[in-house]
Amino acid sequence: LAMGPFVVFGDFEGYLHFLDAASGEPQLRLATDGSQVVGVPLLAGSTLLVVTRDGGLFAFRQN
Repeated sequence: LAMGPFVVFGDFEGYLHFLDAASGEPQLRLATDGSQVVGVPLLAGSTLLVVTRDGGLFAFRQN
């Protein structure tokens, strides 16, 4: 998912990775519940929504 200056994706261990869109360098990593992130993260306004295999729904918003 392209989100401003970042590319965001989830992994099999439940982390969201934010990479710099221009350089590909890692910028941030956020944890969910430890189960696989399923589907593509969704951006709703300024909130990033993520679903995990164990049924977790996580919302992240920049302060």
